[in-house]
Amino acid sequence: MNCPKCNYCNSLVIETRKKDTYVRRRRRCPECEFRWTTFETEGKVVNSKTKLMVDGSGRFHRKEVN
Repeated sequence: MNCPKCNYCNSLVIETRKKDTYVRRRRRCPECEFRWTTFETEGKVVNSKTKLMVDGSGRFHRKEVN
């Protein structure tokens, strides 16, 4: 997943918490050290500023939300 701040392509998952309807992941960019949270539900990942769709191969497709 790309960093939303510097667009570095290999972010790291530093924490994962599973809930009933979603998975919360804390991510960190090794390039700029920016940290952010993603909330994943089946078939998509939703963040407050970014929506990411996951296709059948597990690849993320980013779409900015206003």
